[in-house]
Amino acid sequence: MMTKRKLNCTNRFSQLIFGVFFSLDGEPSDGDYYPYNVAYLQEKLTGDVLVLHDEWDTLVPVGPSQALAENESVSEFWFPHTTATDYNEFIIEHQQPSEGLDANILFTFSYSFILTRLLEPEAQSTVIYSYASFVGFFEYIKNQQDSGANISWLVPRLEELAASGVILLEIDSENFPHTQLGYQIVGEFLNNVWGAVLDESGFSTNVAAYLANADW
Repeated sequence: MMTKRKLNCTNRFSQLIFGVFFSLDGEPSDGDYYPYNVAYLQEKLTGDVLVLHDEWDTLVPVGPSQALAENESVSEFWFPHTTATDYNEFIIEHQQPSEGLDANILFTFSYSFILTRLLEPEAQSTVIYSYASFVGFFEYIKNQQDSGANISWLVPRLEELAASGVILLEIDSENFPHTQLGYQIVGEFLNNVWGAVLDESGFSTNVAAYLANADW
């Protein structure tokens, strides 16, 4: 059992830390966090959940998220890095400025994940996106794949984006409010970045078939 003499409760933050340790009957390394841990969530999650995490997150390590994704109800979206986190050099943040997950990308894939589950399969939905962010993101992901990163998690996220009812609304000021069908944008990047040869006249069918057989 933790005692007050083990912590210097001189401010609200340290008092909060003491309260947490006391309630857990131990320090973080050996305290009992049940039911506030990954094992409990893995057991209890039943609905569709999307976990998005940058592997260079120095505030919340990616390991628990990866463990949580083992639950069949959990879908994944990682921002991969083929080199390890450097806690001596990196800033303390959820992503690093040099190679970090763009907020525009998070919004786009989060919205497409949610809307394709809330609406009927053929229902129309509008999802915001930034073409410039897409260019940087897909080029980065392809480079990581070429360096050995596993990007198989991206396939279902692209399938959601390419669903027949998804319309992408450009949020960059110079192009706003330009819109395109989701499968048109996905097909364009599959062609330009992954070297697919998909006929634009049949993008909807061709993109779906390509993703269904993508060996990523």
